[in-house]
Amino acid sequence: MGGTRTPGSGCGKQKGDVRSRLALCEMKTTRHSSRRVTMEELCKICREAGPLVPVFVFGFDEMPRGFSSDWYALPAEKFDALMRVLESVAEGDMKGAQQWLKTF
Repeated sequence: MGGTRTPGSGCGKQKGDVRSRLALCEMKTTRHSSRRVTMEELCKICREAGPLVPVFVFGFDEMPRGFSSDWYALPAEKFDALMRVLESVAEGDMKGAQQWLKTF
């Protein structure tokens, strides 16, 4: 994904483990089979992200073989816009893709 890592992101005032031009990503890893997410956590990353896309990254240490160990969660409207960008690119409609990118 690229971006700048935030050193000690779990212990400071600034949220986010990685900040790029488009997104602020907060990484949470677990060795367990599940992890609870609270509205407070989501609101906190959304406030800190400002104009960036807030992304929650879930990392599972022990996923079965053949499955991705990292999963991304982002607001539904941002996911919808991303899908429209990808559809436009797949159809060769670069102008359409650029228009949808502006919604980020």
